[in-house]
Amino acid sequence: MGPCQSAPSDPKTANNKKIEAELQNAAGKESKKMKFLLLGAGESGKSTIFKQLRLIHGSPRSTEDLKMFAGVVRANIIVLTKRMVSLIDQLELVEKFSNEERTAYDAILAGVSKVSNSPPTSQAQRVQMEIKLAIYDSDLCVAMKDQIKILFNSKVMETAWLSRAKVNAIDNHRLFVDQIDTIVAPDYLPTNEHIVNSRMRTTNVVMNEYDIDGVRFEIYDVGGQRTERRKWMPYFDDVDGILFVAALSEYDQMLAEAKRTNRMTETIGLFRTIANTPAFKGTPFMLFLNKNDLFEEKIKVSNPKDIEAFADYNGSSYEEGLNYFKKKFEKSVDDIDGFDTRLYVHVTNATDKGNVEFVWKAARNIVLDQVNNYFKIYFFS
Repeated sequence: MGPCQSAPSDPKTANNKKIEAELQNAAGKESKKMKFLLLGAGESGKSTIFKQLRLIHGSPRSTEDLKMFAGVVRANIIVLTKRMVSLIDQLELVEKFSNEERTAYDAILAGVSKVSNSPPTSQAQRVQMEIKLAIYDSDLCVAMKDQIKILFNSKVMETAWLSRAKVNAIDNHRLFVDQIDTIVAPDYLPTNEHIVNSRMRTTNVVMNEYDIDGVRFEIYDVGGQRTERRKWMPYFDDVDGILFVAALSEYDQMLAEAKRTNRMTETIGLFRTIANTPAFKGTPFMLFLNKNDLFEEKIKVSNPKDIEAFADYNGSSYEEGLNYFKKKFEKSVDDIDGFDTRLYVHVTNATDKGNVEFVWKAARNIVLDQVNNYFKIYFFS
């Protein structure tokens, strides 16, 4: 048998292989770095998701970082206590305290009233005042531990707690009160659960990077309050995915910065504004309907129909309530051409690590698939 000879190379086949190689190389380069923005109104749970992603993909926190969060957790207890003390007064329940409870209540009032309430005259002054107040609240929590326990164990608090939405009390911070003995100890370092549930207002844009399966993901967390949203614009370029977080449980609450504005209507309006932003044309949107656990409990006792903005609600169950608000968001953007093809809705509980891990994996796979499809269209059209 004579020597084997290779068949003449087919120019068309060689060209296809070249295009395929270019496609894989280009897609690989582009998909190695992905940029996501975490957007939403204040107290929606954005930063909780951001912290969960750090727990899932990031490095362990330093002792210094943990000590900082210890102060935040203690301050959160005082913030919750202040709001509930105010509510007890609004509901005219003070006279129902026992003598011991009234003494504790008065002591707490005296403690929180020592801080000056004069308004800041500049952004820098406001930040300094917030830091000073957080430190004071952290120390006050330690000093008032016994009085706080007495207050929260009272029948008066049990009654007031049912109306906590009126003062925007953060439900998960009740956990801190229940564990206050541990939290005020000198050697206390927060658990992951405490860190995730802690609340610290985002006043600057924070970015974390994670390498996941050979791809670098940049995730930006930005402040959700109205005064912070002007800082969003510089980060709108070259965004691969939007993670928009909306708190389901806040349909009967008002904005902290605008007492007459319903939080849910504000969030739906903000969602529409972001969806209409030219910089995000074609960008996948992941809508996280967050705090579903709190929503499921709240809707049993607080009917959305009683809120003027949601008077058309006629449901009677968690599932009907969830579907109602999901449709509210979808309807707000149904006039945006093609938006329904890039909107992905997830029901979430940001304090549940497993849930966040699941929806985040789904979100990043959606974006990666879109990038790969883009290069296929680009090279073969």
